[in-house]
Amino acid sequence: MPPTSLYHRIERMSSESAVKFCLTFCVFEYIIISMITLLLTSLLTTIHLSFSPLDVKIKGDEYPFLKGGVLGFDVGKPAIPGYIVHLVLEGEKNITVNYKNPTFVGKYDIPPLQPPAILSQREIIPVEPDRVVYTSNKEYPGKTFERLKGGYIAGKRVESIFIYPLQYKPEDRQLILYQDVEIEGNLSLLNRVLLLFDYSKSVQTGYEYLIITKKNLASYFEPLAEWKTKKGIPARIKTVEEIYINNEGRDNQERIRQFIKSQHQDSGVVWVLLGGDVNVVPSRVAFAFVCGAGFHPDEDSLHCDLYYSDLDGTWDLDEDGIFGEIEDSVDMIADVFVGRAPVNSIPDVQNFVSKVLTYEKSPPTDYLTDALFFAMVLWDDPYTDGGVHKDMIEDQFMPSYFNITKFYERDENGDASDVISAMNEGKHIMNHDGHGWIHVICTGHGENVYNRDMDGLENGNKLGILYSIGCWTGAFDYDCIGEHFINAQNGGGVAYIGNSRYGWGSPGNSGYGYSDIFDNKFFEAIFVDSVINIGTALASSKAYYAPLAGYGNVYRWCEYEINLFGDPEMPVWTDTPKEITAIFPDSIPLGEFLLYVQVFSTDGSPIEGAMVTFSGDDYKRGITDPSGEVTLLLSTSSPGWAYITATGMNVLPYEDSIWVYEDGVYLSLHSHYTDGEFNPGDTTSLFCIVKNYGSTASEMQEVNLTTDDTLVGIIDGTDIISQTPPLGVDTLEFEIAISQNAENGHTVRFTLSCIGEFTEIVKTHVLVLAGAHKDGPVDAGDSGVVSLILENTGYGMARDVVMSVSSLDDFLAFVQSETYIDSIVPDSSITIPFGFSVSPECLTPYIATCMVDFGLVDTFIVSIGCYGLSEDFEGDTTWYATGDWHIDEYKSYSPSHSFYCGDSERREYREGACDSLISPLFYIDENSTLSFWHWFDMAGLEDLEHFGCDGLYIGVIDSLEFYPLDFIGSGGALDSLYNSCPGWHWSTYDLSFIPAGREVSILFKFISNDSRCGEGWYIDDVSVQPSYLEVEEKEPGFVLFQNFPNPFRRETVISYRLSVTGEDGSRLAPYVLRIYDLSGRLVKSFVISHQASGGELMTNDQCPMTITWDGRDESGKLLPGGVYFYRLEAGETSVTKKLVFLR
Repeated sequence: MPPTSLYHRIERMSSESAVKFCLTFCVFEYIIISMITLLLTSLLTTIHLSFSPLDVKIKGDEYPFLKGGVLGFDVGKPAIPGYIVHLVLEGEKNITVNYKNPTFVGKYDIPPLQPPAILSQREIIPVEPDRVVYTSNKEYPGKTFERLKGGYIAGKRVESIFIYPLQYKPEDRQLILYQDVEIEGNLSLLNRVLLLFDYSKSVQTGYEYLIITKKNLASYFEPLAEWKTKKGIPARIKTVEEIYINNEGRDNQERIRQFIKSQHQDSGVVWVLLGGDVNVVPSRVAFAFVCGAGFHPDEDSLHCDLYYSDLDGTWDLDEDGIFGEIEDSVDMIADVFVGRAPVNSIPDVQNFVSKVLTYEKSPPTDYLTDALFFAMVLWDDPYTDGGVHKDMIEDQFMPSYFNITKFYERDENGDASDVISAMNEGKHIMNHDGHGWIHVICTGHGENVYNRDMDGLENGNKLGILYSIGCWTGAFDYDCIGEHFINAQNGGGVAYIGNSRYGWGSPGNSGYGYSDIFDNKFFEAIFVDSVINIGTALASSKAYYAPLAGYGNVYRWCEYEINLFGDPEMPVWTDTPKEITAIFPDSIPLGEFLLYVQVFSTDGSPIEGAMVTFSGDDYKRGITDPSGEVTLLLSTSSPGWAYITATGMNVLPYEDSIWVYEDGVYLSLHSHYTDGEFNPGDTTSLFCIVKNYGSTASEMQEVNLTTDDTLVGIIDGTDIISQTPPLGVDTLEFEIAISQNAENGHTVRFTLSCIGEFTEIVKTHVLVLAGAHKDGPVDAGDSGVVSLILENTGYGMARDVVMSVSSLDDFLAFVQSETYIDSIVPDSSITIPFGFSVSPECLTPYIATCMVDFGLVDTFIVSIGCYGLSEDFEGDTTWYATGDWHIDEYKSYSPSHSFYCGDSERREYREGACDSLISPLFYIDENSTLSFWHWFDMAGLEDLEHFGCDGLYIGVIDSLEFYPLDFIGSGGALDSLYNSCPGWHWSTYDLSFIPAGREVSILFKFISNDSRCGEGWYIDDVSVQPSYLEVEEKEPGFVLFQNFPNPFRRETVISYRLSVTGEDGSRLAPYVLRIYDLSGRLVKSFVISHQASGGELMTNDQCPMTITWDGRDESGKLLPGGVYFYRLEAGETSVTKKLVFLR
């Protein structure tokens, strides 16, 4: 998975300003292939990647782990992972990579990278450390980037590079993370490589699903082709006999590939099922490198169905008869998604098709969240535990509701018989990390599962999907165990993913072997990215590592050898599926017709994203909207039966028929509405507009409204349809009553006799207490006001709301205990103030608990006492300081003193500093903000070629935990807002996440390990205050408050206080509020005018006090979520704060 705090910022420079975009970065974003739209940013010049120290994990002397990173290639040198970046270069291919913001991770003895080892290799001979590198104190790898192999995606040339945000100084044992990496060049960023099929596009001509098989087997694949077509994936079957005759090529494999390529280009083929074993549909042998294992005569012959999937270029450019060599033109990115049905006979085909249809259409639903993980200790020396890898998959990718049966050799809790028993019980998702061979999957303790065990499985229709990293278990040019799993007659599985030759591990590096990381990406695609089509998920997992496979290495080996036995389009169940139903007319007239279909689950909830297909004389499909609705424009030419099919993620397919008629009367419900809201307890009129879609006028007839819903009563359910001409309408009126017990969102299904069904949703209010905030500080004996925010989260209007408050504490009493609210519209809130008084006998600090009743009872708190912190370091102080922190007069923001970290004589901090400044304990109030002024000078701030690890940690500590707030460091951590305005800076941090009444301290911790040193850090005027208090800025008439709410989703209010005239009465310069993104790019400006609305000059009291920002830039474009800065500026003076925008 990508780093948790990873962003990329992209900029394009113009002559006047930098136009940058800030997007959440996820290694790659979505790319819809074939189909196919390539998601690229516009032409850019600079890409910023950000990494967090939280993304680095390391234990003792193990390999370091960088989230989303992969190991490099330099055996014997420190095992430092790198990061893959995928780019589209425009014009020149010059790239510059700059590293900034180095952060000291820690001191570690990082072992040397060991060579990849095939899993069948028993003895591991370790490679000794490279003495030259390990006795040096230069950063390793040291290089800025490496170019990787390029390829084509959706016709675009993709270049990839390998960057090294982690660097290691071997002699000092220092591991350093460069948190910011800039890539410069004439380039675009390719976001995330997920290869997806666009179901929303209409089918014009051609077909999308191709089955290739022998003539004698073709008819037995027909039920599968029919089902694919019926559900919205038009399918055809082609025989190898036809293909060999009508296509050119040096051999049958090349003829098949040429045919697939032509059908992809001309007919829109996306999915290819190779319908047979190698004697039916021959496989292509690819070559990566000579592995040198010596265990089998054709161990380097990688049987590779990627040959039929990657259609760009040729696989034998030098025409030497060896396919897939480095010098050949192979980009290893799928253009179509391929799977193989490893069948040889008619019974095999019937069994395979039956399994796919059962799994897709009517699986037993009680096993689909059951999984089986079994793993071995791959090597004892160095110890490499496959169970660690399974734990990683469980923790990072598997949903928490999955029940995982685990048999790990390390735990000595399972053998081969236990694995077989679990398979017989019926396990859906199965994952194996262990050794294997052609006819065997090893389970540990010297025990194995054999071909005969797979043949004898008796799990029936509880069909599983098994992914194994074991050697040769997917060698389909032999009689391999993966084929036996698929072809088992009384159970077994519906899909198998495995290696046609050796799997590869990383000895001593549990969980990070080369086959492991391909396995990881597959599970990430399925369960995190919701790429549920199994062939697409596998292709996406391989596409991610394709750039690393441009050499004769194990990545190339794995790309070639990992194959799918199964239907590539088959969606994988990731949860217990729901049953669904659909509402549509029983019949429709011939010709042009707009067919309206609604899809619901059986509990009445609309199903969004379902694909609805009309198949008959016309063929149309569409995707339902959030209301479960889709409209299909039909053009039929022949009367008769047609079919409606609805499918979707984790819903069981719905199948029904519809009659297409030629003449006569056809009445259908056109629309419906009520004369008011559909509220619980209401009696209302329900109007139904009926349209005659037939070719002749309808006669007068009685229509009855009925429902089986016990929460709705029919008071008057009968009306008369008048004579209605063709395409005419009539309005029917019924009277109904909704039960007081009907809940918000409840769906009521009605039936109109002779017409059909429709639904209405109950709309009621749902009130919640969204917040409680004091309007100012209160102490013992004081009076105050607490404002309660009441939000309506329901679908209906809240009317006549009575809201009452009471104290559950003797020290607090409300002046006013009840208020009346006329109405609250849906999805809105209202703020109600309540006055209160505090007993003089209350001992502060104190938290009083109160109760509110608005039809629902809830509680809230009111904090009493002097909460917060204010320190200007003038006079005696109770702050605790270590190292070089001390009170100093050399620099200060306010009168004469500040806290300084550094040597007072040399005005320089020392190398190796780790000095803390800690405030005295204080009690924090609700929605508090930390603010302080600081001045700093560190090595590396202005030297772009030198990056230090010096900086200041800022956090809050209490008896329970530490709350890190920020790290401001040299080498790029200081954002451009700091660098553009040297001197004293005012920083603020939102502390609203800390509960009121908690006793805490503020921590400033300065660290340095750079050989060069700067002047150091000065801290002054530290304040922690709740949002209702003004923070004194020491600038006359110049106050900027923390925005509220923060974080925000829709809009936020920025408050300030300022003067428009100076002390001598002269007009001050206009104020400007500017908003910047995390890179320092200006995104929005507000000029604060000195004129009132009538044009006259303002006085100080008239100056506006708030600005509302909705998260949009100057052009009105909604910005991406993230951290932003807002700065109030007047001349040379400015105050800056941070805010968080959530999307």
